[in-house]
Amino acid sequence: MNIVGEITNVKEERNGFAASIRQKNSLFHVQGHKLKGIKKGDIVYITNLEKKSGILKTTYIATEKSTVSLYPNIYFTPAEISLAKYCKYAPLLSKFFGEKIEDKNNELKFYRGVRNEETSDKISKIAKRYPKELKGKFSYKSMHISKKFGVFFNWILHFGKFPVVFKGNDIKGILLAAGSDMDKYVIINTEKGTMEEKKIKRQELEDIIEMRNSIVQTYFTQSYDDYFKKVADGECSESCPFYKHCSKIKLSKNKNPELSKFLLAFVKQDLKERKLFLKTVIRGENPIRGVLNGLLKEKKLDGKDITYNIRIAHNEPWIKTREKVMISENPPLSRKAFASVEEIGFSNLLLRSEEDILKPNTVTPIDEALPIYRGIYDFLYSSNSSYQFFSNEPSEVIPFQNENYIQNDEEQNEAVSRMLNFNGLFCLTGENGTGKKFVLTKTVANLMKKGGNILVACENKKDETEKCFRKELGRFVGKDKPVKIFSINEKDLYLEEPIFDYAIILLDSEVEKNLLLAIAGKAKNIIFSTPKFIPFEDKIPESNRAKLTTQHRFGEHIQHFLQPMLSEELTPMEEQEMSLTNIDAVSEEFREIVSPDKFVQFISVKGNPKGTNNKWNDAEAIFVTLAVKEFIKGGMEPEKIGIVTPYERQKAYIEKMLVSSDVSKVRVSLPDDSMEKDVIIISFVDSHKIGGSFTNPVKSKITLTRVKNKLILVGNKNIMKTSKLLSKII
Repeated sequence: MNIVGEITNVKEERNGFAASIRQKNSLFHVQGHKLKGIKKGDIVYITNLEKKSGILKTTYIATEKSTVSLYPNIYFTPAEISLAKYCKYAPLLSKFFGEKIEDKNNELKFYRGVRNEETSDKISKIAKRYPKELKGKFSYKSMHISKKFGVFFNWILHFGKFPVVFKGNDIKGILLAAGSDMDKYVIINTEKGTMEEKKIKRQELEDIIEMRNSIVQTYFTQSYDDYFKKVADGECSESCPFYKHCSKIKLSKNKNPELSKFLLAFVKQDLKERKLFLKTVIRGENPIRGVLNGLLKEKKLDGKDITYNIRIAHNEPWIKTREKVMISENPPLSRKAFASVEEIGFSNLLLRSEEDILKPNTVTPIDEALPIYRGIYDFLYSSNSSYQFFSNEPSEVIPFQNENYIQNDEEQNEAVSRMLNFNGLFCLTGENGTGKKFVLTKTVANLMKKGGNILVACENKKDETEKCFRKELGRFVGKDKPVKIFSINEKDLYLEEPIFDYAIILLDSEVEKNLLLAIAGKAKNIIFSTPKFIPFEDKIPESNRAKLTTQHRFGEHIQHFLQPMLSEELTPMEEQEMSLTNIDAVSEEFREIVSPDKFVQFISVKGNPKGTNNKWNDAEAIFVTLAVKEFIKGGMEPEKIGIVTPYERQKAYIEKMLVSSDVSKVRVSLPDDSMEKDVIIISFVDSHKIGGSFTNPVKSKITLTRVKNKLILVGNKNIMKTSKLLSKII
């Protein structure tokens, strides 16, 4: 018999240990030496118990065949468990350091060869040589969870009923076989292509489970003193993949308290992520975001991958481009595989996966935390980090002579001069439209003359930021170029090596400080750019601050309307007339809307929003499309028009309508990726109150301040009554 539950009581007896295990409304009494090391509050899964009935109670005896797995609701992969041969902390550290664990998909490659698919890799070629009668005995599935041991498996191959693994991957083979109550598994030799049957030794299984349990214990400790002692005593093996990291930690013992604090924060986050992942895979639905139902339109082979074009009825989970998802079939097949989102349309998703599923019907988002703790490690231990300026070394501006970097703007020129002559931390502040990105591009252009690498990280508007820097720096901006630009929500940002001379962090709101420290670990000097607030204010002296107060995007008419949402009065710029070369071509009913004489307009459109979380409004989409066509008829260049909406679904719908109307080069975006345009048209979608990402005041402010000449707000008049923001500015 197997029992899973929570330990409510445990004590040592003459013949071993006795424990009480609660499972829902039942209480089980278990005895045996195998219970050594467990404590009250632990969740355990105990296998192969023998029932011993008594007069007053029934006791279950843990035998030599029994195994005890701690917290089976927290999964680890065989590759993670194998790291514990170096040190029980290695799996935890691998994720903390952001190091990718090698977990080859040889089983999938082999199965492709079994199916005689066109492929050139060595493993597939081995499989193709097998005789037909043997090929027919192989089966494959992409993932499996062992609830018994708390292990997640990718790429599972079977020969008949026996699991198949490749040489050197015995841990996976043993756990798969034991999880199915078998005592054998098959190993394939990748050099010779031969198969060998291997019998599980009892001690091997127990050692593996003990390795996994030791990993679990590192996630439930309140202190990492044991780890620091191990490092200090030089117990780390040089063959361990993380030896270089632990060696740096050994040389900086004074930072142990800080690292311990970050490790505890990381573990809390990682446990939450592992539990959520397990629930998502088991249920086939994300417990927080739900699941998207769809119908396969087309499936085709694209290189080594399969692309799936799936027709959808909605996008309520708000699945995003480049996001990891799980695709599943409906019962009775219920096969699952991981994929990435390549494109999102109004009525379809384009997905890419290395797995071939016959007919996927659901798409489930997989939530993954950003690997910010790799950046935290760099912050603490890299010689190229700005750590010292956050601890005890003061930031400073080196005496300099003002040079003429920017014509006709003393304030901006002064800011560039200061940023070219500082050490440590600097903060550039200025409301939206005061030219912060322009000043930063001029600064970077002059820094580039000295050589070096620049990292740019932005909270929002990555495309606009990239456009500004490319305009000034051209070929120096890009993935393998001296200037790299990331969104702060991109995984790759935190995996960058700490080799930068400067990191520029563009913020619209006060984000989590650990995230900022993770970016600060990548460079010697840090420039923050914000509307008004100063991150780490006590670390940035007045000499290392510059403030911009002149508006450079929109004129005084639009500034007058937007002033209630701005943090301070700005010096307005001269009004710029919107260029419409053929106003007479505009339809009569749209002439007042298109007119350059009206700077801000609210257009009331009666339409019913559809959807629940990720909405769309076809009446507003139709009006917005018509308005865009009229602007173009009047001589407005499409590139100068921007459409912003708070819902991804409405964005996709408007894009679809523009394509149907043969309109191209008009940018449709969500608030956090909107760009500066002469004309901004906003579709609110909701009928009673502002919703979606517009509920965030920062997102609303970003959107409204992208405009240069004309702002058109499209929505139901009821939102005017319920929105404090709109009632102030209209």
